[in-house]
Amino acid sequence: LFDGRNAWPDSSALATFNKPEYDETNLQAAREGITLLKNSGNVLPLQNSTITTANKLIVTGPTSNVLT
Repeated sequence: LFDGRNAWPDSSALATFNKPEYDETNLQAAREGITLLKNSGNVLPLQNSTITTANKLIVTGPTSNVLT
């Protein structure tokens, strides 16, 4: 599927990517698609004192700087 030959089987779909008119819908889908499956051991909410050099946390993605 992702070997390059079949990654974009329909090249006409490329014309619909990164269109400004889809930005709000894309952002809403991303927000609604983030799901906490299980809060094992009551990890959340995170406390700054629990994040050490031995126990690191990384938050990535296009909306990683948006905390709501």
